[in-house]
Amino acid sequence: MAIQWPLVIFSLLAGAGGALLAFVGLAKKARVPAAVGALVLLVVGGCASVAHLAQPANIMAAAANVFSFSGISVELIMLGVNAIVAVAYMLTARGESANATKIVGIVGIVTGVAMTFVVGNGYVMEAQPNWNTPALPFAYLGSGLATGGALFATLMAALKTDEADFRGIMPWVLGATVVQLVAFLAYGFAIGFA
Repeated sequence: MAIQWPLVIFSLLAGAGGALLAFVGLAKKARVPAAVGALVLLVVGGCASVAHLAQPANIMAAAANVFSFSGISVELIMLGVNAIVAVAYMLTARGESANATKIVGIVGIVTGVAMTFVVGNGYVMEAQPNWNTPALPFAYLGSGLATGGALFATLMAALKTDEADFRGIMPWVLGATVVQLVAFLAYGFAIGFA
């Protein structure tokens, strides 16, 4: 099977975008730039997914069957939900209500983590023995969280957030990296490191 580059790009960007959105809900600073970054990653990842479908008929079929809850439709739904949450965060962060911003941030944590899992779950299929394991979505979850955490830490450093905020987020970033390593090893053992 040839490498499907649009799917590789979709998986990487959508997973990283979802995880970046999850980190928005955990931090105190650099949240709006991170929400913008998450939205950009989600949109570009979605465009890569559309490029994989290649023909307008395939795109329309996927859109018409969005509530079939197939792997592709669930990915599409979560992509839309995460994009809406990112926009909602940007809008509430400009307002006066800290509670609304906090609620949207919490929703972003849940939907962002779910996005990284859903991306991997879409590839669990019997036709690909090395992919046909429940460990695969967890491997995607781990890699998405590690990537999103690294992106968030990079944004914090680039925006020169104060050291206390940076130290506050770093345990989460390191925790995401540990999750990634454990998930990778679990997936490797599940497929016999094939």
